[in-house]
Amino acid sequence: RYQGFWWLDTKEPLEPASFTFQDYLWAAGTVSTRSCHFERQATIALVGDSVGCLVPVLDFLNHSPEEVASCTFNTDLHEYQVVVQRDYQKGEQVMIHYGSWNNAGLLEHYGFMLPGNPLESVLIQVPDPADMHTPTHEHKKSSKRHRSEDAQTGTLVDILAVLQSFVKRAEQDPQVCEAELFRGDPCEIPWNVMTIMRWKALKSSPEWADLGTKILEADEGSPLSIENERVAKEELGKAIGEALESLPTTVAQDSNILTSAAPHSHRWIAVAIRKGQKELLADLMESLDLG
Repeated sequence: RYQGFWWLDTKEPLEPASFTFQDYLWAAGTVSTRSCHFERQATIALVGDSVGCLVPVLDFLNHSPEEVASCTFNTDLHEYQVVVQRDYQKGEQVMIHYGSWNNAGLLEHYGFMLPGNPLESVLIQVPDPADMHTPTHEHKKSSKRHRSEDAQTGTLVDILAVLQSFVKRAEQDPQVCEAELFRGDPCEIPWNVMTIMRWKALKSSPEWADLGTKILEADEGSPLSIENERVAKEELGKAIGEALESLPTTVAQDSNILTSAAPHSHRWIAVAIRKGQKELLADLMESLDLG
């Protein structure tokens, strides 16, 4: 633990001669990669609910992909505390959890990546739920529950609202929807992504109203129907295949590059992240069991 914080309160301008652009890059890199946060006190005149700070010694602790310790600021004792969740042997490295970061996030925020990161993930393009099939009036009339058209429309709006929460807009193109796929044990497609693809597969089903109300209740063990699941998996396989094809090299080519590149150089790190994403996409494709 570390006790005591010092607040800098100076209005003296930094002269260009004493603060260069390289100094700024160093300072920004130090703060962005080594700072931690605690809840802002009402007496501190800063914007936001939390305050970033540099805590000596704490920034020496490396990242574990698992939550192995709690890091909090004790307002009563006025000290930052690290409480580990297991016993340590003398000389053993104590680690903390920076957050649930994939390798791209670790590289962006902390300047490193973890080979074999269990939290690795990859983005794929998925259909925009709002642009998917809107059931026709004929389909609505085929509902076995004989609900009113207004009630069915309300249900459709509710379903679309939930499906919209499952996707994110691509930073480069807000018109493109993306979904995140994670490395799990076992490696499998997340429920929310399968739900989006099942909804898209309903466009050919005349029983959309009955199935539509059940789509949010379906899980890996109880799909909507055999045919719907087949079409949904095929569409998802196409999306994963397109993501693989968008990457310029193969896993074997990346392996060769990693052998020749200087370990942990910028090129080595970039290729290692790309290779990990390809391997994750390949594992996810295999999990679909398309035959």
